[in-house]
Amino acid sequence: MAHTPLLDPRRAACPDYSSEAYAACRNTLIQGGMEEAAAVEFLVKMWETQNVADIAIWDAREAERQAATAENDRIRREAEAAAEAMRVQEIEAADKEERKKNRAKFLPIGDGRVPDTMPIIVPAAITAKLRAGHRVDLWHYTNAGLLHASADLDAESNRAGSFVAAPDGTVEFRPTLAAASSRAVIQDRDLSMEDFMVATYRLLAAMKEAGWPKDRVRMFADFWNNINNHPRRVSRDPRDVRALLLYQDEQRTQWHNITASATGATYDLSVINEVRLDEAFRTICTAGYDREIR
Repeated sequence: MAHTPLLDPRRAACPDYSSEAYAACRNTLIQGGMEEAAAVEFLVKMWETQNVADIAIWDAREAERQAATAENDRIRREAEAAAEAMRVQEIEAADKEERKKNRAKFLPIGDGRVPDTMPIIVPAAITAKLRAGHRVDLWHYTNAGLLHASADLDAESNRAGSFVAAPDGTVEFRPTLAAASSRAVIQDRDLSMEDFMVATYRLLAAMKEAGWPKDRVRMFADFWNNINNHPRRVSRDPRDVRALLLYQDEQRTQWHNITASATGATYDLSVINEVRLDEAFRTICTAGYDREIR
């Protein structure tokens, strides 16, 4: 086992081997045939040789200790950096979740002034359906529907609700008040022609904002324009107008159902099918509708 110095050998001083303390060491060498001066010199050389060896051992041990200290420091710094990175990620994730749940809270303030007209606000569920390309009732874009949505929005902060995932991946707050809104909806077929015209104009703008393809927006624009310009539109018989609205309701619903089916087939809705329109008129002429019109 190699000798390991306990103190720095560079600070050690060579003993005085000519002193009385080392007489026994010298006598041993003298008895072996050495002169006293030669014995002293031999002892000094032996000490110097051992001191050089001790210095080498000491330096190697110090290098190992410093390397171990440096490695421990590196591991500690990496652990602290990893912990800090994890903390930052947790903060960012919490902030991202907060922004999803309360999107309106973090919207940037625009440079525009107060708008001259009231904004078109529909329930979040309707906007989500429109973004997904689904059918929505025209009533939501009538004056009555917008007033109803505005009243609901004012009351939302005082009503219970839950957070639900929207189709685009964001999280929206869905108030329980939405159930009351759904009960207030009037079917397309039961709208007035005036409400129908206003709602289709607004819905076309909403389709564009929701990212609907241009050809699809154009098809619906032509469809509703052909409904409005059909000869039955100016008929003196109110059943003709009701038949147009019923036809619009049925055909728009059917078109969305077919395009969403497994076949994925589609067709141009804008061309009025007079056979189906006559069927809608005959439906209007049934007792229930006829009594309502009178």
